[in-house]
Amino acid sequence: MKSFSAKMRLKRSIFFSFSIAATLLSNKSSRFSVEAAKHQLCADPHTGAYVGLAIDVDTYDSIPTPESAVYNVTQKWALVEERDDDGPMNSFAGKFLQVEPDLGRSYPEKGQHLKRVDELWQDSPYISFELFVAKAGWHTLFLRWTGGDTIGGGDSLYATMWKGSIAKKHNVVTGQRTLKPIVVAIDSKPSTYAGCCYNVNSHACPCRLEAPPANDTECPNFIAQHQAAHFGIKCPLGPGALEFVRSPEWYLFAGQDVGNLEDFATEPWDATCEADGSNTADSGSDYASWNLEKGLYTLTIFAREDGTAFDGFYFAGPDSDAPHFRTVFATGDSTICNLPIALERGWVRVSLAIVAGLLSMLIVYVIGKQVVNRFCSEENYQQGIVFSSSRSRTATSMYDELEFNCSSSVESEKVLA
Repeated sequence: MKSFSAKMRLKRSIFFSFSIAATLLSNKSSRFSVEAAKHQLCADPHTGAYVGLAIDVDTYDSIPTPESAVYNVTQKWALVEERDDDGPMNSFAGKFLQVEPDLGRSYPEKGQHLKRVDELWQDSPYISFELFVAKAGWHTLFLRWTGGDTIGGGDSLYATMWKGSIAKKHNVVTGQRTLKPIVVAIDSKPSTYAGCCYNVNSHACPCRLEAPPANDTECPNFIAQHQAAHFGIKCPLGPGALEFVRSPEWYLFAGQDVGNLEDFATEPWDATCEADGSNTADSGSDYASWNLEKGLYTLTIFAREDGTAFDGFYFAGPDSDAPHFRTVFATGDSTICNLPIALERGWVRVSLAIVAGLLSMLIVYVIGKQVVNRFCSEENYQQGIVFSSSRSRTATSMYDELEFNCSSSVESEKVLA
């Protein structure tokens, strides 16, 4: 039988290790408690589609913009209530997300064009939904959104897809290859465009080679070239000049066919957009589609203009039908995954931390037991080696004397032999 002092040393080592592990796990639990509040979305077993609603605040993250030298205020997608006198209406549950405060800002700034999706991380407020894809194939996005005003100052956004968690900001998933007209800045050379005709409903501004006559009914809102250039208007290079968008990183939703009515119900589900678009209005020639393998993805929606309003999305899977225009959802209808708590976001890392802590404790126990067995071996007994803590002699009030005296155990073994 091992001596009492050896047992005490082993127990205290294990207890000390357990205390450290418990402290670390406590810290990790508090760190992940906020993250665990966001649930992943899975496909509805009946429709094969994913539904994410603004009203279900536990299904997404809303990340604000940092303050800039020009705008000394942060902007974010905030959950707001419908107002009877002003603002978007006919949301599913009387609340929707809107980029606030509305300062007339765009991302990038007016006159600039987006070149890489990575540019949005530091500039544009965004919302992100985590999707667990169980069936591989093509998935198509339908948005329920509207402009935040009736003058076209807040009616555009970007839809993007990312592999894995939102923390991995460089794993963008590209969409389906498509074609688009080659466009150039309206004032670029050798461009001969005189200006463009602005449409107050769609916000498109088709370029014109000649200025229209005064009071022209077909072009009542003509914008001269130099003014159009200030707003970043682009024009086709020429008839039949096309280019491939081989791997679109984002889809631009800008303007709707019904115009700016601040009404979610007028165009309940919008699917038309522009791949890698960056104009005042999208072309409406593309659909936001991604060929996804099984695994975890993050749908991220960036604001292109503040004031833009979002009510929800319908993400059709490989076997899904398009949403019916009369499809209505209510609070709690987001398709949250029915996963065990240990598999939900955040708790996976907590579970791994617990397992790592337990393994650390086991390693400490095994090593401690080997040390005790070594010190209490027959060889050490015959050599008359006795170990004791020097600290215990100098600071008995702080440390107990820990002495490995194996004589009793060895004598017992001789008697039994």
